[in-house]
Amino acid sequence: MLSLKASRADNFYYGSVDDELVKKKKEKEKKKLTKKDYSEIKFEIPYTIICLKCNVYIYKGERFNSERRTAGYYLSTCFYSFTIFCKKCINKIVIETNPQKCSYDIIEGAKKKNEDFKNILTEGGKNNINTINFELNKKKRGDPFLLLEINALQKNRHLPLQPEDNPPVGRGNLRREKRSKGEQADKAEEARKARKEEEAEEAAEEVVEAESETDEPDESDGASSPHSHLDQSDEDMNEVIRQNYRRNSMLKSDFTCNSNLRKQFRDIKKDKIKTKEENKKKNIFIDIVNDPYEDLKIKNFLLVSEKYKKTMKEKSKFAKKSLIKKRKNSIFDRKYLKAPT
Repeated sequence: MLSLKASRADNFYYGSVDDELVKKKKEKEKKKLTKKDYSEIKFEIPYTIICLKCNVYIYKGERFNSERRTAGYYLSTCFYSFTIFCKKCINKIVIETNPQKCSYDIIEGAKKKNEDFKNILTEGGKNNINTINFELNKKKRGDPFLLLEINALQKNRHLPLQPEDNPPVGRGNLRREKRSKGEQADKAEEARKARKEEEAEEAAEEVVEAESETDEPDESDGASSPHSHLDQSDEDMNEVIRQNYRRNSMLKSDFTCNSNLRKQFRDIKKDKIKTKEENKKKNIFIDIVNDPYEDLKIKNFLLVSEKYKKTMKEKSKFAKKSLIKKRKNSIFDRKYLKAPT
């Protein structure tokens, strides 16, 4: 009794497995319901910023618990947005990464403090005289390469406008040049086409004139004209035959041009397919009418196919079936296995 009371006092309770499974299911459901669009991460501010609501300085290196979200993609790299809250006024500040410029951009709730004032001529530092280092400026004045660069810049500023014959290089001028070149090319093509058409017309006229001259008989030649005409026609026919023969010999090997050759290949393929199907049928189904020994051949074929099976079970089954079983009424039993009298 004491041991039982002691165990009860210690509050030991061993629950069943079903209770644990139910708990896990409930936890999963809660996680699904309370799922967040962001991941909590510590973010260190890259440069000093000023809150727009309370004008408080948030200095470089200060850490915040931020909410990281995927904002989008630049080419194949994704850039993130970090949302933080001001410690004084709880103003929402959103900062995004910029992989194109390898920097951070402020999108909402704050502005960047300009700190890179090395000279008077920089933006936002015209009245900030304390940041100038006069010794460095004196050394720069003595640098000959720097002086050459300054003189070149001043010349470019004071140069007059270029005349119309040599216009400045720019996108608009380049486009105009391309258009003018395209127009010149179009005009040249039109001129070429007109020349070709004129040449074709001249060639056709020459052919017609030659035919008319051949048709009109020559009075001066007399009896010799028909023989000469026949000789020319025979030579022309021979040339045509030679050209046709060469062309046909070239086209015989050309599969794309010769339709007869394609038909021949198709017929050959069809014949091969038919022969293969017939051979398959012959191997399985032998001619029943002409072959008297068909049953024996089929039995031998089946026995060989069963004999060369791979698995041990099939081999054992085949061996049991192929065993010779003695009959009870055999001669051996009658003569030698009879009981002695």
